[in-house]
Amino acid sequence: MAGESQPSALAGALTAKAIDATPGGSLIRRPRRTEPVSLWRLLWRAALGLCRGHWLSRTVIRDECLRQLDELGLRAIPVVVIVSIMISCTVVFLALGRYAAFYENHFPGFYGRIFIEQVAPLLTAYLVIGRSIVGMAAELAGMRISQETDSLEAIGVDPGDFLLLPRALALLVAMPALTLCSVYAAAVGGTLGAGWRGSRSAPVFFDAFFAGTAWETLGLIVVRASVCALLMALFGGYFGLQADASRQGAVGLAARRAVVCSMLGVTAINMAFAVS
Repeated sequence: MAGESQPSALAGALTAKAIDATPGGSLIRRPRRTEPVSLWRLLWRAALGLCRGHWLSRTVIRDECLRQLDELGLRAIPVVVIVSIMISCTVVFLALGRYAAFYENHFPGFYGRIFIEQVAPLLTAYLVIGRSIVGMAAELAGMRISQETDSLEAIGVDPGDFLLLPRALALLVAMPALTLCSVYAAAVGGTLGAGWRGSRSAPVFFDAFFAGTAWETLGLIVVRASVCALLMALFGGYFGLQADASRQGAVGLAARRAVVCSMLGVTAINMAFAVS
C-alpha cells in the first residue's frame, strides 16, 4: 500500500480492508449519515496535525505530500513564469512609449518595488487558485460524494490528516517559491520590454528592478505568500469536504465557492499587508 500514490487508489484499498473487517465480509453496509464539516473544526484539526507532525512518519502520507508538492508547485512554475514575463514585458513596453522621460531615470526601480510588494504575491495567488485550488476542491468533493472519505473514517484514518494536511503543506512550500519565481520572471520580462522599445536602460533594467527593494521586503513577501497558501488550502479543503451528494452539481459548486472565497481572502490579506 506504500506504493500507492493516488488518493482514490489508497481509498479503494482501505475500503476493501473495511469490507473484509465486517462480519462475514458482506458488501452491504448500513448507510451512515455523516455530519457536515465545520470550518473551525477543520482549521483546528489542521493546526493540531501540523503541530504534531507524527503523520509524516507514515510512508503513504509522506508520499502524498511529495505528490502534492509536484502537482501544486513544480507543475505550476511554467504558467507563473510565462504570465509574469508577458505582463511585465507589456507594462514596460507601454510605459516606455508614453512616459519615456520618467521611465529612463525612475521607472525601473519604481516599477520593481510595486511589482515585488504588491503585484507578485497577488498575481501568483490568483494563478494558483485558478490552476490548483479548483482541482483540489473538485477532487475532494468527488471523494466526498463517492464516500471515499467515509471509508477512511471507517478504519480510523482521519480524512483531514490524509487529504488536507499534505495539500496544505505542499502549498505552504510552493507558494513562496512560486512568488519569487514570479518576481524574477517579471524582471526578465521588463528587460525584454525595454529592449523591445530600444531603451538605453535595457542593459541595466534587471539590476535597477531590484534597486529599491530590501531583503527584508522579500522576507515579508514570503510570509505573505505562506499566509495566503494556508488560507487557500483551508478553503479548498473545507468546501471540497462540504460537498453534498444529494445536490446536483455539487462538485462544481464546491469548486466555485473555493475560488471565490480564496480570491476574496488573498485580496484582503494583501490589502492588510499593504496598508500595515
